[in-house]
Amino acid sequence: MDGDLIKKKRSEQYDDNHPLKKLPTVKIAPYILKYAMDVGLFKVGSMGLTPIDWPDLLAWSSMTNINPHPEESRIIRELSQVYVAWSSKAKDPNCGAPYLSKGQEQANKQAKSDNIKAQMAQFRKNRNG
Repeated sequence: MDGDLIKKKRSEQYDDNHPLKKLPTVKIAPYILKYAMDVGLFKVGSMGLTPIDWPDLLAWSSMTNINPHPEESRIIRELSQVYVAWSSKAKDPNCGAPYLSKGQEQANKQAKSDNIKAQMAQFRKNRNG
């Protein structure tokens, strides 16, 4: 069973009611998210993922004939920067979800710790008969 957890994606290890599976409500105009997805949230550079930059936005704008407001363009770039930063942080198995508060994150860590302690206690109990 432990080997199964290691092979599964982190998102597959939790049921649908787990806080890590409940995404927050997005408080941004949906069309800006669509623009960001159209442009791309990242590009691949020599050092891995990098955020999109102004020339990328300009190329997208000229090819699609969509001319976002400068503030919308800044938001698209910020979404890209945040995506790239968190994609790097998320490689750490102990990384919390970016949309959880510190209190929720601490509660999740405590629940994991309690679960491990309970499993170890059960293991010792089973081993000692």
